[in-house]
Amino acid sequence: MLLCAFAPRPSLEQAFAALHHDPASAAEAQSEIEDAWRTADETGIDILKNRAVAAIDQERFDLAAVLLANVTQLAPSFNEGWVLYGDVLQRQGHFGPARTAFTQALRAEPRDYRAMVKLGELARSQGQTTEALGHFQDALRIHPYLPGLKARLDDIERDAYGREI
Repeated sequence: MLLCAFAPRPSLEQAFAALHHDPASAAEAQSEIEDAWRTADETGIDILKNRAVAAIDQERFDLAAVLLANVTQLAPSFNEGWVLYGDVLQRQGHFGPARTAFTQALRAEPRDYRAMVKLGELARSQGQTTEALGHFQDALRIHPYLPGLKARLDDIERDAYGREI
């Protein structure tokens, strides 16, 4: 059975709003959001995803990719599956398919700041500075207190536009 299209949970709406309050509220909200994202609506999908995570931890990326391909096929609206799949594909050097997976994560959950950051990192690694800046800025619009991202954005802006004299 395929999962239905993304439907925001009321508590997640509150958590997304809390991302903008202050760093402490944002950290708590981030934890709540990511906990919700990590859990699939179906037990079978969660089992496959957990096996893939274990394979990633063991650096068995080929196995993780196969498991996550199944997760994304069976549950295309499960953004966590897409983010993990993209991460594994990127580690394997499959940058085009990784980009596609991160984009699919954003189709499933347009506020997935993790997928935005991953797309930014991928673009930056390929010398696409303007695209990377856009993805990082998009992520900061969703989560202004995302740990470490403001500093990375400042670094890439310095690289792109040079230092002030």
